[in-house]
Amino acid sequence: MPSLRLPIILSATPPTTLFAALDVLSGNVIGERRDQHASADYIEFLKKIGKAREAGKVLRIVADNLATGKTKAARECLESIPRRFVPHFIPTHSSWLNLFERWFEKITNKRIRCGDFRSVPELVKAVRDYIETWNKSGRRFSWTKVPGEILAKVRKARSFL
Repeated sequence: MPSLRLPIILSATPPTTLFAALDVLSGNVIGERRDQHASADYIEFLKKIGKAREAGKVLRIVADNLATGKTKAARECLESIPRRFVPHFIPTHSSWLNLFERWFEKITNKRIRCGDFRSVPELVKAVRDYIETWNKSGRRFSWTKVPGEILAKVRKARSFL
């Protein structure tokens, strides 16, 4: 699950974090705001996703390489229900491999950057409203590159390591 740290800092108010998941078949987004981007928050979000999706279905988690999803507690949570969660961590500096980054780009450009938020609660409401509108729209994302093109870019990126 990618996450977006919203750069909103108000005096005496912590920044806010959005954990979000994309159902690639329906295009729907599940989002949850948290005060922190900690492992415990990530685990709670995984549990929310698990409850929201059909029981017994394998959920493939495509995530960035932040430490939040790689802690011992997060690994134990993922492994606690065999064959429920299958994590895939994308290589560092390759957000283009994560289809959900396109959605984060949209919410950032179409709602967050153009908004004027006087408080974190106003920002959170705007994000919730955007998710609700998105889910009602029926829009989806799909890959425009064939697997061979994507793998060629991965090989090229690895050559620079």
